[in-house]
Amino acid sequence: MYQVRDGTSGKPLNFKLHDTRGIEKDQGIDSHELCFLLDGHIPDRYQFNPLVPISTDTKGFVADPHLSEKIHCVVFVFDGSTVDVIPEKVIERIKTIQGRMIKRGVPQVVLLTKIDKVCEATNENLSMVFYSTVIQALVDKVSQIMGLPRSHILPVKNYEAEIELDNNVSILALLTLHQMLHFSDDYMYNYLDQIEESRLRTLKIWE
Repeated sequence: MYQVRDGTSGKPLNFKLHDTRGIEKDQGIDSHELCFLLDGHIPDRYQFNPLVPISTDTKGFVADPHLSEKIHCVVFVFDGSTVDVIPEKVIERIKTIQGRMIKRGVPQVVLLTKIDKVCEATNENLSMVFYSTVIQALVDKVSQIMGLPRSHILPVKNYEAEIELDNNVSILALLTLHQMLHFSDDYMYNYLDQIEESRLRTLKIWE
């Protein structure tokens, strides 16, 4: 878990980022462990072990997680330069995992990285990212693979060879983060709606 802090005051901002191992053909987080993660049961820095699946008896297991410990938005990271060679087995595993997220109402987005590697115009001028037909076609392809709207596919450029911050790269990253926080807000509003509906049902029962 990464706590993001204000660069001036050092105070933590009102969101946290969680990172997990990627999804491979025969390895990586499975759907069972993902459910525990989505529901906030897995402690920070837990070391996943394929030989010993996490359970309620696991040391540090969070039995009664607070809303703040649950995942409010899931971000898949796709290498834009290798979208055409994603193994079918990986896509099948992703689809299974997506089903668990949909059941919980957790929004999903895709970070489409290394866009400068697939489009020469974008490589020369990053501000062309939203005008590039190559990037648009890539976004369409990932949208179809994932079954998500195009607005959920967010292209970004990695900081790689740069030794200083680049405004164009940073602005695109911040725009992407802004969208992710909007999706997280959607989760929170849905959660509040469920609480209100439950409260109203309880009132009717007592009436």
